[in-house]
Amino acid sequence: MQNMEDTAEPLPVLLPREIYVLEGDRESASPVMHAFCAEYITTQGRVVWVDGGNVLDPLRLSRMMRSRRCSTRYSLDQVTIARAFTAYQMSSIIEDRLPEKVREESPSLVMVTALSALFADPDVDGRESRELIRRSMDALGTLAAEGSTVLISGYDGPSYARRLRARKTRRGLVVSIAGGV
Repeated sequence: MQNMEDTAEPLPVLLPREIYVLEGDRESASPVMHAFCAEYITTQGRVVWVDGGNVLDPLRLSRMMRSRRCSTRYSLDQVTIARAFTAYQMSSIIEDRLPEKVREESPSLVMVTALSALFADPDVDGRESRELIRRSMDALGTLAAEGSTVLISGYDGPSYARRLRARKTRRGLVVSIAGGV
C-alpha cells in the first residue's frame, strides 16, 4: 500500500468551478483520493465524499490526518460521507441530496468515487444506465458551475472534465493534470 506522504511530487492544485476526473487503477486512485481529502480538510475545510465502490477507508484517512498533525476526531468530523451501493442510489444521492448538502456545508471539495462502476452493473439496462450517469454528470456540472471543486474517480465516459493522472514511479505515486494545465 502506497503511503501518500512519500509521493514524488505534491498534489496539484484543483480550482473551484471545475470538475476533475482522476484516471488510474483502483490501487493508485484510492490513496490519491484519500490524500486529496486529507489535504483539503487540513488546508481548506470541509469535504463531501459520495463513495461508490466502498473506496473510502476511515483508517487510511485517519493515518493521513495524524501524519498532518490533525486529530482523528477533527478530521472525520470534517468529512460528510454518503455511500452508494447501486446505480440508483448513486444517481439519487448526486441529483437529489448532494446539492442540498453542498448548500448546507459549503465544502471545499466534493468527491465521488467509483462513479461508473455502479452504472456498469449488468442488472441495470444499458439505456437507463446511460441516462442515470448523464443526469449525475449534469448535476455535478451544475455544482461546479455554482462554485464547487469536484473530483471524480472511476469515470471513463465522455465529459468536459479536466483529467488527472495517477501513476506509480520508483519514487512513489505521481499525480499530474493531463495536458500540463
